[in-house]
Amino acid sequence: MPTATADRGWRLLVVVPVLVAVAIGTFVALRARSSDSSAGGSAGEETGAEAVVPVSAASIYDFGGLDELVKASDLVVRGRVEATSRGRAIGNDDNAVVSRIVTVRVEEVLAGSVATTSVLVEEEGWTGDGHPLVVDGARPTQEGDAGIWFLTATGDDTSGSWIVVNAQGRYLEDGDELVGAEGDDPLVADLSAGSVDELADRISRTPPGP
Repeated sequence: MPTATADRGWRLLVVVPVLVAVAIGTFVALRARSSDSSAGGSAGEETGAEAVVPVSAASIYDFGGLDELVKASDLVVRGRVEATSRGRAIGNDDNAVVSRIVTVRVEEVLAGSVATTSVLVEEEGWTGDGHPLVVDGARPTQEGDAGIWFLTATGDDTSGSWIVVNAQGRYLEDGDELVGAEGDDPLVADLSAGSVDELADRISRTPPGP
């Protein structure tokens, strides 16, 4: 488990490898789905007419508490999604992943600083043949979504985009509740247990990183 003083330089080095790991996992998932289909079964879930592909993302991070998550983030914002679009292709032709570019209008900066009123967040979007990805149980971000994002810079000066720190770093409003990644992660369960206002208050009272 990383400490609160984990070297931020390492995070910039793993941005693309993490997405490539998702691409590899996607290829495995598609191969499994193809085998299931040929045997008469079905894999994945249906979202409208599109079959989504569930995959897991490799990460060097597994935070045990909110303080660690905040200190590992370059920026934490509360906001609302204004738009989504297709981004770059990552990986080779056999296991490529197309990223999703999410434009988040910043309503409140909870940690760190940003000079703009909106930020671009890059996330795993689709398989090379167009199937939406569900990474670590977190559904694809959609226009109109509101919530809290724990972000780290990609180091890509051409796009100025950010990525979510790991699967523990995105919480979307669903009525009066918050929804994080699925699974039995105790930190995700803790942070999604209250309202978005309660989580925002907890973050604002957490000491920033070094």
